[in-house]
Order: sequence, then structure tokens, then C-alpha cells
Amino acid sequence: MQGQNQEAYRAVDFDIGCRPAPITGLCKAYFERWYFDIETGRCEQFVYGGCGGNANRYKTLRECEIACLRE
Repeated sequence: MQGQNQEAYRAVDFDIGCRPAPITGLCKAYFERWYFDIETGRCEQFVYGGCGGNANRYKTLRECEIACLRE
């Protein structure tokens, strides 16, 4: 991942991009995405329907970890 992209994910507001529970959305597509589970402190996979939802939705495990696993 490019350094610039990593910085963008690190700039995610934790309360907006990591704290909310994942929302599948209203559409019926099947996209495997990653979200940060505030209770376990880990990024977990879920199915995203393709529209709606919230910011706690990442295309890859790595994107989720960069945004939400803070040292």
C-alpha cells in the first residue's frame, strides 16, 4: 500500500470510522468487507450489500488495521 494511502487511513476519526457496529446496507449485493469490532479490538469480516452503511467498512483487513488499530 502506498504511503499516502496509509496516511489517509490513519487520519480516520476513530469514533466515526471504527466505533460504530457494521451496517450491511439496504442493497442485496455481496461484498466481503472488514470492520473494527470495538469489543474484541480486532478487525472482522462481514458482508456489505453495496449501498448505505457507515464508515466502519474497509475493503481489506490491512486498511481496517491501519485505520483502527492504534498504538
